[in-house]
Amino acid sequence: MRTETRFARMGMMHHVRVEYPNMDPNWKKWIVVQSKDNLMTLTTREVPGLSKIIVDEIEEEIGRRR
Repeated sequence: MRTETRFARMGMMHHVRVEYPNMDPNWKKWIVVQSKDNLMTLTTREVPGLSKIIVDEIEEEIGRRR
């Protein structure tokens, strides 16, 4: 569902997807996985109160990858 690479705070636990090597600065959502009638459903939810520090770290990491 998310077609990008993502990293955890402070540069640890990188998740680099070969098919989607770049980060999307507009992706500030959680993926919600639910089971309904024995089927998996995927939806998104905005991250509440995403701190400016985390947003700045994400944008800094995106700048380094360019």
